Amino acid sequence: MINDSSEDLTQIAKPQKILVVGGGKLGSKLVTDLSKDGHVLRVVENSLEKFSELSADLIESNSVSTMLGDYTDRHFWNQMNLNDIEILVAITESDSCNLYIAQIATHILRISKVFVLLSDDNLADVYKSFDFKVISISDLFVSSVKSYISIEEDV
Repeated sequence: MINDSSEDLTQIAKPQKILVVGGGKLGSKLVTDLSKDGHVLRVVENSLEKFSELSADLIESNSVSTMLGDYTDRHFWNQMNLNDIEILVAITESDSCNLYIAQIATHILRISKVFVLLSDDNLADVYKSFDFKVISISDLFVSSVKSYISIEEDV
């Protein structure tokens, strides 16, 4: 389910400190766009290769920092200073990792805004009532196509 998450992400008005867990193409696109909007980002990844998706200029800027570590290890989270993080986005390739990270962010780290990307619609339906925003890939795609079709019909 989308749960208005896409609107929440686009309505971030003032520059905020955002932690993105999971690099890859989608994470890199998100980091690039949010950085252009003036936000300060930290990117956590468990694979050095995934950082290659981020541009060198972006990594060298003051608005983006990277951390390599095992985000499935609870001790990893305890070692980081995340007191200033306002938003966390869990966007790894694993639904179970994203849900685990969201639980840690919500209940242990007490981050107020947490977004979770899920590819499994059944999981998305189950977790939509939790204390984080669930973004379902298939629901987002369907919504985008329907929106595009309705715009085309209005023209």
